[in-house]
Amino acid sequence: MRYDQEALEPVKAGNWREFPAFSWHGKPDDAEKWALFTLYHRDSDTLDRSNGAAILAALRGVDPDETNWREERHNHFLVGWLTAIAFRPGTRAGAVVEELRARMVDYPVLDDEAYYNTMYTESIETLAQCFAREGVTQENANAVYEWLSRNGRDVEAKDICTYDVVFACDALGFTPKDDDESGSGDN
Repeated sequence: MRYDQEALEPVKAGNWREFPAFSWHGKPDDAEKWALFTLYHRDSDTLDRSNGAAILAALRGVDPDETNWREERHNHFLVGWLTAIAFRPGTRAGAVVEELRARMVDYPVLDDEAYYNTMYTESIETLAQCFAREGVTQENANAVYEWLSRNGRDVEAKDICTYDVVFACDALGFTPKDDDESGSGDN
C-alpha cells in the first residue's frame, strides 16, 4: 500500500461502514469505536508484507494484550483475503498506526533490515523451487541471487525473470537439469 499526503487523513472510527460490500464478522460489541486498516493481501508485494509485519510488531510493543487493536483476516472477492488491523482511534495503538502511516509518506520502508531479509528469503525460496530446471539448487540459490543483484536484475521473488536466471546460471557455471535427471526417465 503506497501513501501520499492526501491519503493520510486520520483513520476514523467506524470507517469500515464505508467499505463497499463489506460485512464484518466477529466485530467487537463497540464496533462504532473501532477502525479498520488494511496491511496487506494475497497479492501484495514484499514491501507491503514487510511493512505490515513492522506495524504489527510496533502495536505488540505498545499494547501486547491487544486491548485497543487486533489483527484480522478478511475474505475479499478480488484478492482472496486481506490482513488488516482493527484498532481504536484515540488510543496509544491508534497513535502508533497514524505515526507509521505518516512515516511511509516520506519513506515507504518502515524497517529496512526486515524488508531486505523478507525479500532475500522469498527470492531464495523462489529461485530454489521454481528454477531447478535452469540449474538452480538449494545450495547455489544464494550465488544466483547475488549475481542477479550485482548485475542490476530484479531480485524480488515475483519479478525474477527466467532469462536472467538462465544467464546467471551460465555465467556461474551451473548446469541446467535434463529431464532424465528428475528420475522420470527410463534406465
